[in-house]
Amino acid sequence: MRLLAITPGDERDLRPWLEALGRVGLPAVLFREAAGTDLRPFVQIAADHIETVIVHGRHPQAAHFVGAGHGLHLAAARIGLDSAPFFGTSCHDGSELDAAFSSGADYALLSPVWTPTSKPDDPRPSIGIQSFRELAGKRQVLALGGVNAERHRAIRAAGGHGSAVCGDLFGRATPELAAEALRAYS
Repeated sequence: MRLLAITPGDERDLRPWLEALGRVGLPAVLFREAAGTDLRPFVQIAADHIETVIVHGRHPQAAHFVGAGHGLHLAAARIGLDSAPFFGTSCHDGSELDAAFSSGADYALLSPVWTPTSKPDDPRPSIGIQSFRELAGKRQVLALGGVNAERHRAIRAAGGHGSAVCGDLFGRATPELAAEALRAYS
């Protein structure tokens, strides 16, 4: 998984977005919708169009989807508290990355590499591409925060595994514009 789209959790109907992004080859999606959202229709559409489907572990329906063969995403503090055949975690420093992979994580998100598009008021300092590469090493770590197509290509050119993106895709005005933006990631 070199590119992971993260849903915005803003209660929109994700079906047209998932269909549009799936048609142009989105390899993976992580659902981080609010606890009251019924994920079943979204996960079904994603499973029909996208290779890897991951549900955030905080969602009450997460265990149901993991049992159906989908991945699970955990906060760094929850590592070891849940298990799934395929799981990843959110990390913000080297010690969290080390703990994630020591616990068997298949991937990790490291943020913020740049100021997040979806969280422009995020007070955390950006780590930048060089620190990202040093912390990630050869592990399957995806850059998160402020990622766009140009930065995704820069991460890959610097030897990084890949990127996770929310704002540059789901921040677009329409699913068609999101699909057009996704084409630039190849």
